[in-house]
Amino acid sequence: MLRSICLLLFFSLPAFAVDIGNEQADLAAQFYEEAWQINCAALLREIKAGADINNQRLQGDIYRCGLIYNQRDTARYRPCPDFMQMHEQMRQGQQPKIAPCPSANE
Repeated sequence: MLRSICLLLFFSLPAFAVDIGNEQADLAAQFYEEAWQINCAALLREIKAGADINNQRLQGDIYRCGLIYNQRDTARYRPCPDFMQMHEQMRQGQQPKIAPCPSANE
């Protein structure tokens, strides 16, 4: 019985640690958004609605979202949406293409 409980705890700890890691990454991303006074999800909606791509505030905020979410080797890294690619497209005078993100189940 004790062995079963120990095995259960041993194998459930890594899953618990991943949950804590994901929660900390989400909190870190939220911290950066609040500190920089941006809302990356709202910016995506603004771009989808046809916002002015020459708007310097919008370009700067999209770049900051890229710093938050698209930096590899950070716990908060998410490849999609690719804010850095959107920023580069805007700098080149192109309307950013927002590709649909694959679901977490794929």
